[in-house]
Order: sequence, then C-alpha cells, then structure tokens
Amino acid sequence: MRKMVEFRNNQKNCKELYDLSLTIEKGLRATLEGISQKNLNHSFAAHKMTIGQIAIHCTGWAQYFMAEEDNKPFDLVKWTAKPVEYPLSKITVEDTIHDGFAAMREILTNQNDDLIEITSEGKKGKGYIIYRLLIHSMVHSNQMAYLRQLLDPNWEFGGHFGDMASHLIRTEYSTERDLNVPGF
Repeated sequence: MRKMVEFRNNQKNCKELYDLSLTIEKGLRATLEGISQKNLNHSFAAHKMTIGQIAIHCTGWAQYFMAEEDNKPFDLVKWTAKPVEYPLSKITVEDTIHDGFAAMREILTNQNDDLIEITSEGKKGKGYIIYRLLIHSMVHSNQMAYLRQLLDPNWEFGGHFGDMASHLIRTEYSTERDLNVPGF
C-alpha cells in the first residue's frame, strides 16, 4: 500500500511540475516576442551573455540533463551549454526552448516511482533536476526581460514574472532534502 501512495504522490508531483513548466516556458518565450535579430544577439560586454544565449543556456541544460548518462546529445560548451552557430537566429532559439521543455515534459509524462527523489546513494532523480531547471529558467527569464527593457525601453514584460513566481510558490513539490533546510 505504501508504494501505491508514493506512486500516486509522484504522479501528482509530475503533473504539478508539468504544469509549472508550461508557465515558465511562457515567461521565457515572452521576452522573445517581437525581438529584433540585433537585440537577440546584443551583448553589453564581451563577458556577458546575450538574450538569445541565455534562453539557449536554460533549455540546453535541460536537454543535456534529461538525456541518459551514456547518451548525451552533445558535448557541453561555454555560455549556451549546447553548441550553436552565431549569430543566433530567433528560430534556433525558439527551437532550443521547445526541445528543452519537451525533454522535461517527456520525463514527467513517463512517471515512475523512482523519478522524483534523491536516492539513498545521493543520486538526484529527474524530478529533482527538473524542479531546479525550472527555477533556473524563471530567474534567467527575468534577467532576459531586464536586458530586453534596456535595449527596448518601450517593451514591457507584463505580469509574466509574477505568474511564474506565484505558480512556483503554489507548487507543493519538495524533496526530503528541501524539507531539511530550515525555513523551507
């Protein structure tokens, strides 16, 4: 019976993370709506990422971490995690966002009872990694919005960050590791 309850909780957690991924993806994509090729590739300094690089960075990591350990889709590179050709095109960025979120959602729809948690050996489960990737993408989408507003002062992010943050706060998913952090 205990195993059945745990599995049901994993199904609930997977559904919750799946729904959160939709909100985070919407916020990440909002920054790219109507962006010019120039602004997509603009860097404020040689050591700073562009809006396009940040978007690929978020979802390139997702593609990498969702792949099996012995079947990684690419070798990691600086800035974007995933190798890309420059200058970035909006299509390349949007396709990478799609592929990254699709990789996470595929894992979440193939629910199993060892998906979510960190194992007793300390190995991080895919659900744990997805949760962290979603938070990572939420933070970077806000960074992208800030950069976009610097480049295009008339552009507005709207309520996307608030939508992402409130959805994250409503998320009940947590791991034993999270619960051991004071104040969590």
